[in-house]
Amino acid sequence: MAERPPSTRRVAWEQPQAPGWGSSQQQLDRLREPQAWGTEPGFSASSYLTQRQEERKALQHIQAFLGASEKEEAQKLQFLASICALCRGVDCEALGGDLSDLCSKAALAEEIKVLLEEQPHDLQGIAVRQQALLAITAMSKVRPVLEDTQNNSLLHACICSIFSFPPREDMQSMEALLYDQTLDALHNMLQELVFGAHVCGLLELQHILQVLLPFTESQRAAERERAVHKIAQLSKLLTSSSLWEGHVPSRGVQDSTASLGTEHFQMLGQLVARLRLCCSDEDEGTRRGAADALCHLGSFLLKRESGKPSEDSAEHRRLQGDWKAETFWLSWSQSTSDTTMIFGKHLCPSEMTEVILTAIEGMSDSSAYHTLAAARMLAVAMRHSASRLRHASRIVRCIYENLMHVSEQLARRVLLRTLLQLSSLYPEKAVRSLLASSVLCDSVAVAMWRVMVSQPATAEKVLGELLFVLQERRQGRRVCFVEDEPHVVPLAATRALRKILLQPTLQQGKALFPMLCVALLFQISFAMEATLQDVEAFFKTDTEEGRGSPISPVRSALQALQALLHWAGYGEQVGVLHKTGGWDMLICAESHHQGITLLARQLRTSATKECHWIFHHLLLVLSMRDVQREIPSMAFFTELLNCAEFSTAVDEQVLRLFQRHLRTGRLVMRGLVLRGLLMLSESPEVAGKLQGLLPDVMERLHDADRDINVKALCILRNVLHHMERERAGPVALQLAEKLLPLFDDVSSRVRKHSLCLFKALMETVVGKWKRRLRKHVQSSLLLLFFHLSDQAPGVAQASQETLLAAAEFLKWNQLGYLTQTLQTWRIGECLLVQDRSRAEKYLCQSLPYLESPQAALQELAVRFIVLQELLDDGRPSIHCLAAQTILLLDAVQTQEPSGWQCQALCCRLRRLWERWRPPPADDSVVAQLHERSQMLRDLHTEDT
Repeated sequence: MAERPPSTRRVAWEQPQAPGWGSSQQQLDRLREPQAWGTEPGFSASSYLTQRQEERKALQHIQAFLGASEKEEAQKLQFLASICALCRGVDCEALGGDLSDLCSKAALAEEIKVLLEEQPHDLQGIAVRQQALLAITAMSKVRPVLEDTQNNSLLHACICSIFSFPPREDMQSMEALLYDQTLDALHNMLQELVFGAHVCGLLELQHILQVLLPFTESQRAAERERAVHKIAQLSKLLTSSSLWEGHVPSRGVQDSTASLGTEHFQMLGQLVARLRLCCSDEDEGTRRGAADALCHLGSFLLKRESGKPSEDSAEHRRLQGDWKAETFWLSWSQSTSDTTMIFGKHLCPSEMTEVILTAIEGMSDSSAYHTLAAARMLAVAMRHSASRLRHASRIVRCIYENLMHVSEQLARRVLLRTLLQLSSLYPEKAVRSLLASSVLCDSVAVAMWRVMVSQPATAEKVLGELLFVLQERRQGRRVCFVEDEPHVVPLAATRALRKILLQPTLQQGKALFPMLCVALLFQISFAMEATLQDVEAFFKTDTEEGRGSPISPVRSALQALQALLHWAGYGEQVGVLHKTGGWDMLICAESHHQGITLLARQLRTSATKECHWIFHHLLLVLSMRDVQREIPSMAFFTELLNCAEFSTAVDEQVLRLFQRHLRTGRLVMRGLVLRGLLMLSESPEVAGKLQGLLPDVMERLHDADRDINVKALCILRNVLHHMERERAGPVALQLAEKLLPLFDDVSSRVRKHSLCLFKALMETVVGKWKRRLRKHVQSSLLLLFFHLSDQAPGVAQASQETLLAAAEFLKWNQLGYLTQTLQTWRIGECLLVQDRSRAEKYLCQSLPYLESPQAALQELAVRFIVLQELLDDGRPSIHCLAAQTILLLDAVQTQEPSGWQCQALCCRLRRLWERWRPPPADDSVVAQLHERSQMLRDLHTEDT
């Protein structure tokens, strides 16, 4: 008969005291409605109506029980019996075997669970338990199938209620009889669940065994014995043909899980391990029950390996004989090693993993199993299966969770030896699993790390895997280490690495020092950009060291780096960096690159061999355009260029790299690149290679950062010094125009270096380039004249030397003499007398100095403007401005003006010049000017 389409799920009544039930009399009324019959052979109307009446009464009893506030034992029995009657009626062909048409099966299961949990832990209420088993059995025959969670919860309540009985030897004869009947009812119920019409038998059997297994390690011997015997009974079902083939439900039910094969019996390894440990139990009944169960599991394995051959086939008989030869003694043998070895031949890698996990858990002090038996089972399992395990990470986590609970020394040694084996065979999974298990590296994790690096070969593998973890990139999310493990950041490895490197006996892995050093430097950089989630994982009290202050991720990575330097033999360099403040710079965002520079400076002089690898590795990183690692890489890389062996290795790749970063928008990166170029430009062999970068370096003269300006000026000076003079001409001509504005820069360092570079230009150019440069030199004369009075350290001296070079460049002997003897006023006169046509330009160049922050330059500007009038040939603009200057000077009287008066005077002159228009000639003004001019000439003569 074809399966009936699933009907809409309805519930029976709406009553607050009965959760999960629906409303109305409609369900009862539906049972009274006439239905069509006669479509099925042997179906009679009278039997159908009788059955419907029984269902209606059952629903009424169930409704009454759920609505009652107090429930006597008789009511409980009637409620459970009504469930059985209702399920029998629903299971008939006419209703399609679906209980959801009448009531909620899940609600009934929950009510039965509550009844079982309320029963006392003695033989009282045993009738309720037996009736509950019958009700569960009846419910298993109808749809819908309960969810796995609810089904397992109901099974656990049922089994726990029965296993809690006192030992059978303490019962009287009648009690023992009732107890046996209850156990039979439980067995029948479990069988019905396994071979039910609506489930896959193999999966259901697995669910039942999962509920029974925890009872095998109960502290009560009676519970352990009952659980083991029940497992033995159910294990025998594994050899059933219908279960092996996959039971296909009748009545046309199409269940995709019904034909699943035995490969879905995933708990076989755990089951074998638990039973083998039970074979070492103190109770003889438990030992025999476990041995029987193992024999049944052996037959199951035989079927699985034989590929389901016919029981009459020669292949099946041969395998059966082999298995009997190996396992005939299981009923009396207590050799854990032999049993584990025999089953190990037939279990797959994932099942052997379960055996190992169960053995580790069985070694715990709180376990009811024999600790040494578990240790022997673990040792044998690892000896025969270690090389073919698939889930080593789960085993390492299990070791971490149980190690502190294993006090037996022999068992502890076996456990740590297992960890060492896993670290050697599966270093990646072992390292990542332990990191995920203990992000903060507690005392248990430290003990495990010590074992993992106790052997030279394993130590190198472990350090190598930690290096890979440190090198993993974070891109706005945490890094997932291994499958089924929690998410942690690579910063967790910094704590573990520090603990490992503090071990005085660790001498292996020194070749990894440069790689670990660079990885930790990057981790410090990453930690400065750590998310709040990452920081919270580390901002916890370090209880191991008894400190109450939290350790940040940055500090954790820094401590790992310091431990690494000590371990590699560079403890002296650690002390030097501490004295110079290098460590504090390293963990500060603003000075991070400076701290890296100081560290690189220490390493390039003491760890030259290791720096070779670092140099080429950083060059590779810089070529990858990794924004997060660019600045720390460039800081370390440029410091290494101070070594001749590294600077001579500069090639086109490095130059292209520098050119790209010079054009980037980050000032810090440009500053680091220019610092590297400055080092290279000091070498004659390398300076010639930098000529192609000069246009990019010139562009940096106008950056807002004055340090970048100074570095660019120094690079240009060094490169020009090493260039051929013919080739330097075009560069000098282009550079001269950019330098003049820098003479008046707010930074005294920029002024000084720009003056020195201009002097170098004049000394470098030859031929036609010298003639083209002449006009730029002439434009610089007045600027150089003013800066002879610059109060900034070194600027006046640089200006004097540059002006002397300009006089020599222009072959102006008088200017050279006056400059050399530093006759400032006569230099001004010399400039004005030599070329009267430049008076207007000199006037324009002198005006900005009226607003100079230096009082000496302001006063010099005022005097120079007056001096132009004294030497002027009647040019109206100069004459008028000079007249206004004289009148202003006269306004402050003959007394020496104070600083603020001079500054106010200059401001007024500036405003007058901006508003100036050539006025008409006035005889009175001219006369006054002549008078004042004569007075100023006399004063000027006295000064000179």
